Amino acid sequence: MIPFFPYLFPGWNLQGPSSRDVSLDMGRRTHLFSPQFHFAGDQQIEEEIVANIASYGRQLGILSEVVLALAEGKKSDKLGQLKDTVGKIEGVKEKHSGDLEREIETRLEQLKDKDQGAFEKLIDKHHNS
Repeated sequence: MIPFFPYLFPGWNLQGPSSRDVSLDMGRRTHLFSPQFHFAGDQQIEEEIVANIASYGRQLGILSEVVLALAEGKKSDKLGQLKDTVGKIEGVKEKHSGDLEREIETRLEQLKDKDQGAFEKLIDKHHNS
């Protein structure tokens, strides 16, 4: 920047491209090389399956190979892999089966501690329906 420029135009606040914060939040849901999918299912379960068992593409690939082999009347060596993957996915679902109930119980206890009247109103509303 020219040293005398601020004196000629005192109301202008000119800044160079890197003169302010240029950080970028790269949170856990940001993946540069992987598309983001949001399905109707439980996001936590979906993330665990994709991270620890098989990506959506891998799951689809195994399924496709098995279906194509069966359509051609052949046996597929991927059938065992498909059964194994399905078993692991069912294990993750079973592990998380009580999560929603525990979360609701925790939130209800918090509401009860914070606002007894609202808690009782909510319980009455759902008890009578």
